[in-house]
Amino acid sequence: MKSVKVEDGRIIKDDSGVVARVVYSAPEAMIVHIDIRPEGFVKPHVTPIDMEYFVIEGRGQFILGEDSMEAGPGVCIPNPRGVPHGIRNLGPGHLRVLAVKNPRPEGEA
Repeated sequence: MKSVKVEDGRIIKDDSGVVARVVYSAPEAMIVHIDIRPEGFVKPHVTPIDMEYFVIEGRGQFILGEDSMEAGPGVCIPNPRGVPHGIRNLGPGHLRVLAVKNPRPEGEA
């Protein structure tokens, strides 16, 4: 049985107050742990795959297309492919989110 600690995950983003690490990767899906420091953000962008965000800790603003919502721990937010999406930390502490990308994006392992 294999396991991966978040701190051992491969870093794929480290800027704008955000550190994103791959904690699982297979052709069917990729799971990325996103740690957003206070006032940090993931600027809106578009991906060619479906995604789901699951909030582990903190409070954030999730932007999906023209819509925006605040969410905290225990909330899952689906993000269909082709829809611009971004995240902003709203709290005084870290915002920690799991992003499930399905299928895994081409060129990422």
